[in-house]
Amino acid sequence: MEEKSCKDLVMEVVEEASKRFGSSFVVTEESIGKLSDICDAVDNLADDNFCDYIDIDVDEYTKKLTIGITCDDLEMHGGRTNEFFTLIKMVDSFCFSTTSDGALKVEFNIFWIWEGTREC
Repeated sequence: MEEKSCKDLVMEVVEEASKRFGSSFVVTEESIGKLSDICDAVDNLADDNFCDYIDIDVDEYTKKLTIGITCDDLEMHGGRTNEFFTLIKMVDSFCFSTTSDGALKVEFNIFWIWEGTREC
């Protein structure tokens, strides 16, 4: 079975979270387009660095979407033209941490996926 792409996984999580949020929050077409570009960049970064992935999470309170990738190593050759630098300009924040087995985990945080509606 073929592995799912970042886009496939993220869209599943966004759809599930949107159902939980109900009609009070909506995802705009513009957000979906930007998210698609982010996922393409995540896939490229993960493929170039042989990363295992993906951990996707939505904070129910803040509506923050986090896309995490886990790599043994992350190489950033090429300076600002590297895919990593392109990717971090698309997201609101990012962070590095290590897993229990010593691998590098990079998380990309996005706060603008859901917009509140005026419905009560």
